Amino acid sequence: MSLIAEASMTLRERKKRQTMKSILAAAREMLSENEYDSITTKEVAARAGIGEATLFRYVVNKKNLFLLIYEEFFNDVLQACLDEDAKDTTEHGTAQYYIDRITTMYTSLAGLYKRDPDSGYVYVRDSFSPEDFGQRGLEQGDRWHALVERVIHRGQDAGVLRPSPPRLIAQNIHAIYVHEVLATHARGRDPRTIEQRLATRISALAGTLTT
Repeated sequence: MSLIAEASMTLRERKKRQTMKSILAAAREMLSENEYDSITTKEVAARAGIGEATLFRYVVNKKNLFLLIYEEFFNDVLQACLDEDAKDTTEHGTAQYYIDRITTMYTSLAGLYKRDPDSGYVYVRDSFSPEDFGQRGLEQGDRWHALVERVIHRGQDAGVLRPSPPRLIAQNIHAIYVHEVLATHARGRDPRTIEQRLATRISALAGTLTT
């Protein structure tokens, strides 16, 4: 928010904004110290310096609160990958170079998932819901797809990746990530192995894309 916009807010609006910031900060701190299942909304409210009833005027429930936190973490990972991509000046890399770039991005995303598999699962699942959160999740997904597309397009320009539609390839690769997250939860797989499973499947798909 710009300084001008913030200055135009009423005292009540600024107080509400600050309370929400305090709630999110408290939840982030507690998530770094404890597992999701062991955290209660009463504890989050206490750390934020408010009552639990006040907390529920800002978030619907515990799941909603931690999805907001996970959304912020996802944005952090996305921005870090965007920053790294902006620094890449490679014009004639090998096919493996571009595949490794994409795999590294998904390794970062998998690392976020492993920090809190329960929230990660709900985040992926609810990103397809018609609710406001779902729409924001789809927007995040579009930004992520665009980033992967750029890497694929550069590989195609270098003549080492097949000229298939970059967006379709990006969507197929992301579908692997979504499937692994959902399958990990549904089939009781170890969340700690998701990085290797992703790398194996991305490598297999990428093998069909090389010239």
